[in-house]
Amino acid sequence: MFDSLAPTDDNAQNIVDYLVAGIIVMDEANELYAIHLERAPEQTIAERAAIFDRTVPALEKYIEGLTLIITSFENLEEYIDINCLDGASETAYWLNKFREEKQAIEDIVGG
Repeated sequence: MFDSLAPTDDNAQNIVDYLVAGIIVMDEANELYAIHLERAPEQTIAERAAIFDRTVPALEKYIEGLTLIITSFENLEEYIDINCLDGASETAYWLNKFREEKQAIEDIVGG
């Protein structure tokens, strides 16, 4: 069935590759964060208060994943423009949302 699909051009494949990589890294970050949160019921209040320090690696992973997703959307913007495709405003909207999210996490982490 999928053999009949036309292969993507290199630019489109690059967009997909960055997006997939970003999603995978974000999933890894979620796993890291969940590990610490699932321990909360057994922790003291002092231990829970220190959870931020232990979750910084997860937040750094989120930043890494968002960077990949942002790169994908930047490439998508260019691809849309070059190929005169629809979706420029939607892409710009989501690109700005991902940039805002990344900035907010960087502000929290201090990076």
